[in-house]
Amino acid sequence: MPADWKAAWDIIVELENHGFSSFIVGGAVRDYVLDKPPGDIDIATTARVEDVQHIFPHVVDVGVDHGTVLVPTTSDVIEVTQFRGEVNLNDVDRSLREDLARRDFTLNAMALTKSGEIIDPFGGKDDLQRRVLRAVENPSDRFEEDPLRLLRALRFAHQYQLSIDQDTERAVYTYSENIQEVAVERIANELEKMTQSSLTYQSMMALLSSPVMQALEGLKVKELYEKLKQNRVHFVVDSSLLLWSLLSFDWNNETSAREVLGTFKRSKALRKDVREIHDIALQTRREGWSSWLLYQLGKERLEASEVIRALIDHNQPNVALLHDRFCKLPIQNKKELAVNGKMLIEKLSIDHRSEIGDGLRRIEKAVVSGEVVNQKEAIYEWLKGGK
Repeated sequence: MPADWKAAWDIIVELENHGFSSFIVGGAVRDYVLDKPPGDIDIATTARVEDVQHIFPHVVDVGVDHGTVLVPTTSDVIEVTQFRGEVNLNDVDRSLREDLARRDFTLNAMALTKSGEIIDPFGGKDDLQRRVLRAVENPSDRFEEDPLRLLRALRFAHQYQLSIDQDTERAVYTYSENIQEVAVERIANELEKMTQSSLTYQSMMALLSSPVMQALEGLKVKELYEKLKQNRVHFVVDSSLLLWSLLSFDWNNETSAREVLGTFKRSKALRKDVREIHDIALQTRREGWSSWLLYQLGKERLEASEVIRALIDHNQPNVALLHDRFCKLPIQNKKELAVNGKMLIEKLSIDHRSEIGDGLRRIEKAVVSGEVVNQKEAIYEWLKGGK
């Protein structure tokens, strides 16, 4: 078995030493079957929460009402959950099957024993080999239990390049409106996971055209879909920053729809980044990409701004060229300036805080724009010249 799963195996051994059957379940087993490194490793057990708390006294309560705790180890933190459904200690096989039957898709409804046996009552391995995404048993039941699974279906199909089983796809269409019942934080987190596997033009079009995405209120899904139909741009969505920048721009009115990120309860830092990305995209349409605008955005944000500009202007983004220009700037952040506030105080007898801040900002812009070289004496002379 994988050596990096040692922490999970140690927990399973300890639970079984106390008489509780335990298995690795879910996504870690799926990744094991696919010979991929696992993400989070989850354990399902016949033990109740209080039993786990007794065996491992330093557990973290994250979902006690749902039978879940985190067990910290020296190398990892493992989620341990009591079997879903009724637990019968005299019929562990049946209890495990009931637990797996309550999971979303067959590829996530497998369990792994400490001896390496894969327990797969719903054909998850076969579905992975056939490259099919199929809901466990009745798809309608699965999507009614948790409508977020509608969005997860799109993510897994994209992430693992799977076709969606006919019955499952039919249920996705039928229940697509139910996505509106899901908390916005859960929707936002699921959308961000989409970018863990890069979204190409084709995969973006497939995603945006799905009835689940079209049913999401607040996001500019339909407008973005129409914009992409009009302009087949060459770019890849591989970050949540780019995804949110695209989904929160008002494509009809060519302005920032800043309320979107607030509605989906994204961080203030993300909202600030996206606002500046939108503003500078519109500014570059009027003025082009100056060195100062490149510097203000930074390498991580300029791609999103350039993609938005290109979509509005119906041409291709020049991201590689802009990255090259950014890398050739005299400085790439304020820390690289040859002077700082303390130096200005000592050399030029400037002691008012606002004057120091204003002075550094003017120096920063002058260096980036090529008005003065980034050397102390040159900057002092430039300042003395009344610049």
